[in-house]
Amino acid sequence: MDAVNTNGKEAVRLCEHVVRQAFGDVVGASLIILLQHHLVGSTGGSRRNPPEEEMYEFDIIECLMRLRWGRMLALTEKEFGEEIFLYGKLTMEEIQDVLAEYDMSASSLRRVVTLMLRRGFLEPTCAELTMLRSDQIDRRYRELKKAAIDEITDERMDFRNPSRALKELKVPKKSSSSALKGKSKGENWDVVDGVPLRANYDKYNVLIRNEMIIQAATDRWNAAAGEVMRAALAASIDSQSDPRELRTSVAVNVTQIVDRIPQHAYKLLMAGMVGTGSKNIPEITRQYLAVMSGDDLASGGGGGRFLTHSDGTSPTFFVELEAICTALKHSLLTELVRERIDEKAARVLAVIAEAKFASETMVRDCAMIPLREARHILSELQKLSLIDIQEVPKTAAKGRNMFPGNDFHLWSIDLRKAYGFLLSGVYKTAANVMQRRQHELEKRSVLLEKLERDDYTPEQVVEYLSAKDRQDYDELNNALQMLSLAETRTDLIVMMLRDLPGGAPTS
Repeated sequence: MDAVNTNGKEAVRLCEHVVRQAFGDVVGASLIILLQHHLVGSTGGSRRNPPEEEMYEFDIIECLMRLRWGRMLALTEKEFGEEIFLYGKLTMEEIQDVLAEYDMSASSLRRVVTLMLRRGFLEPTCAELTMLRSDQIDRRYRELKKAAIDEITDERMDFRNPSRALKELKVPKKSSSSALKGKSKGENWDVVDGVPLRANYDKYNVLIRNEMIIQAATDRWNAAAGEVMRAALAASIDSQSDPRELRTSVAVNVTQIVDRIPQHAYKLLMAGMVGTGSKNIPEITRQYLAVMSGDDLASGGGGGRFLTHSDGTSPTFFVELEAICTALKHSLLTELVRERIDEKAARVLAVIAEAKFASETMVRDCAMIPLREARHILSELQKLSLIDIQEVPKTAAKGRNMFPGNDFHLWSIDLRKAYGFLLSGVYKTAANVMQRRQHELEKRSVLLEKLERDDYTPEQVVEYLSAKDRQDYDELNNALQMLSLAETRTDLIVMMLRDLPGGAPTS
């Protein structure tokens, strides 16, 4: 399914709040700052021969990714034990200068950056990547456009390849194998100085997507199934680089999955499956894998299979990412309808989504509601821009100027349009949250000026506040905490609708 449109007015309004919160009301050097952070792309007119006037385009997707930075930093700290603060793009020397005030040696910092590059969390960048991809294609091949698209895409992928920013350290021939035995593979690599580095959003989105899939498995079955799904995804994490991939590209076997299940989860696995008293962990894991693959008769419900496997006595498993994300999107759409209208409307929407085209009588029979109520619900769904109506002539009578009553109408759902409507609403909510945050800070600007005094520490300032100021301070912290939680939830919904694969649900 094609990606939903993200260039609506609500997305632009949200970008305005994101840029203002990140950089303030910058005027003079704003274009340079936005270029540094890859928020603006250029046509590269100044690089042509002869030079031409530069044209610029704002990257909405890149801007909205900044809403995910807090989660990205938390994932970085969890994966690598250190926080790497990212300022648009920095070379290795600039990273060392920025983190010089922290108690971290240069060698350990280089090891962390090297590991992040090798695992795909950082990627190199260059001036060519700030140029608009569409302009590169039009300028290079005006006639052979399809060939240009593939060639430009390959070139941009090469520019982003982590190997451009890595160099393999030469090991002296005299070094014995015993001396290198305790040395990990990562220590044989180092970062190339002078190559600008930036965060690879796709890799972070893969981790966030995997957590959503684990939660989906937990919600559908139990916590033990979630642990097995976590292990299955961890076994192929190195090959997962695109959050929009339809399924994992590398198959994993039961042994690889079992090796990644922590020991503290063994009791959970045994408690979550009936009749496992005499079975070992690999056998229990196979049972969970069979359930999530739909091999048992009891799992034949909606939502599709979470796993597929090869045939044979030692099968290998793939995670069906598209099927899972499709179920998540459909569940989100159903919950919206259930919240905005009622449970019967959710049934009506499910009937139309399953049938592709449905008449009023078909909706009445399948959703088990009276025809009059079905018509009312269909009109409410149409007001929400979730379904469309199409006039279909029963015969060729209309062409012969005969009775118009020979026409009938079918209802259908355009999922791309429906998800676009949802996404626009979520953008509006996110912009309102950021606007409310700014309002809360401006309303208590006098209190914030007191807290920013240089002659006292923040803890001392809070102790010296009056009772009224302390109450306002607690109310501000509570409001900001609630707004941060709302911002995190809306960003997860944005990612589900915009950045993940999946379209029409399948039975």
